[in-house]
Amino acid sequence: MRLKINILLLIFALLFNIDAAFAKNIAHRDGDVLVIFKGEEGERVTAASLKGVGRDALRAASIASENGAWVKGIYNNLSQAGNGVFALIHSDILSADELVSELLERPDVIAASPNYIVRAAAVPNDTATPSNNTGLWGLNAIGASQLWERDITGSSNIYVAVIDTGIDYTHQDLVANIDLNLSKNFVSSVSDFMDDNGHGTHISGIIGAVGNNNYGITGINWNVKIIALKALDHEGVGDIADIINALDYVYELLNNNKNLNLAAVNMSLEAYAGYAPNRISNKSEPLWLAMKYIDLLNRTNLIVAAGNSGVNIGEPAPSKGEDYDKGDYVYPASFTGLYNMLSVSASDSDGNVASFSNKKADVSAPGVNILSTWPAAKSSIKAQSLDDGSRVAAFQGTSMAAPHVAGAIALLKSYRPEFTASQVTGVMKANLSGHDDALNVDDMVSYAEDAANQDAIAVAKDLPEDYQIDDFDNTDSSSGSKKSSGSSGCRSFNVNLLILLAVLFIVVNKNLNLKIK
Repeated sequence: MRLKINILLLIFALLFNIDAAFAKNIAHRDGDVLVIFKGEEGERVTAASLKGVGRDALRAASIASENGAWVKGIYNNLSQAGNGVFALIHSDILSADELVSELLERPDVIAASPNYIVRAAAVPNDTATPSNNTGLWGLNAIGASQLWERDITGSSNIYVAVIDTGIDYTHQDLVANIDLNLSKNFVSSVSDFMDDNGHGTHISGIIGAVGNNNYGITGINWNVKIIALKALDHEGVGDIADIINALDYVYELLNNNKNLNLAAVNMSLEAYAGYAPNRISNKSEPLWLAMKYIDLLNRTNLIVAAGNSGVNIGEPAPSKGEDYDKGDYVYPASFTGLYNMLSVSASDSDGNVASFSNKKADVSAPGVNILSTWPAAKSSIKAQSLDDGSRVAAFQGTSMAAPHVAGAIALLKSYRPEFTASQVTGVMKANLSGHDDALNVDDMVSYAEDAANQDAIAVAKDLPEDYQIDDFDNTDSSSGSKKSSGSSGCRSFNVNLLILLAVLFIVVNKNLNLKIK
């Protein structure tokens, strides 16, 4: 199975009118593979069993060693969520093709994929506002300005996680809305989550540049808390392991803090694969499983960009394109079985889906000529300084559309903080007439206010009873509940095992390519 994955992180350079792609056929990390082993039947995977010489750590290492590989790291939270061992492994012995043919036949392997490299694809008084700057047209288009007039401007009790290149935490228009304690860096070459690329700062400004502060621009939320999760480096380059590491951390935050009101997780991911979207196929993908475990909590909405290749979500590509072959499907936008995931296409100021955008997404949102915050220390031919000195830049792509949806959900949650993720999904979809229908947060709030809709909203409180992954659970009827509480950090590295045991290198997707958009 071939999977070509593109992280939709804008290329903020050159003279591309559409977020252009970098080099194709980028290699994966040599010998690195993401794999999920089934847990031992009748036993729960716990933080203790994943450490050092714990039962599941030893079992994973033993299975891996049979194929000449060793465990590089274990994702504790996702492992406990799925009751299996979610690991990053490495081999210097077998090729990817050899491991694919051997290990996918193993009954103790749930899923695997290569660790491929990814690239970063009331009226406010701010200097630039929707009324005086065309780059902020999207805020009016989604109805945010109508809600501001009603003093619905966001809340510091509502959070949005942005998995991206980090954030410029010194930017005057962002600093008050960044949660410095919860933000985290997953890139080994740097020490913190400072944005040294620009994309993450641009995304974050759309969601929550501080409003009504007589400076710079305003985001959809004047007040919000942004959790910056840096998984890509200064070139916008990272790998899937770091993205899943960020998702593992999101799971930990939600599982350990029942009062954390995380409205959305913004992910700009685009993938192409030659298999049709259905739950059976999706279960073989570690990225899907990581998203699924979070979705099962019903605590946050997963927002993904539709992609910038002009094909239809959920349908085979009619012909070969730059980033895909004839018959390919786009992922994760085409993933099924993720109840609270919303895919987002990009629209222009006339309300039309942009020509570059993938079509048939759950919702469309502004994604052309979008002005937002830009790191002061990062140069770009598209960056500019406003009269007050605020650094901004205008870009386009479904990367820009997705945070409009994440920001709108945060604004809705500031008004109705008790909403579960499934209630947000229900309210969102109740205000959409079909694929690529336009986002309007004012309509969403009005729907939530309408007494006639309260029964439907109440019914949407919980996920359907059959929304689970029964065949991944190894617990018998006498051994406890499906979900494990508690955690011991997002990844534990077993140094002793690295010395004593050789581990497993598994590759499912033969030609996985990742690039910036």
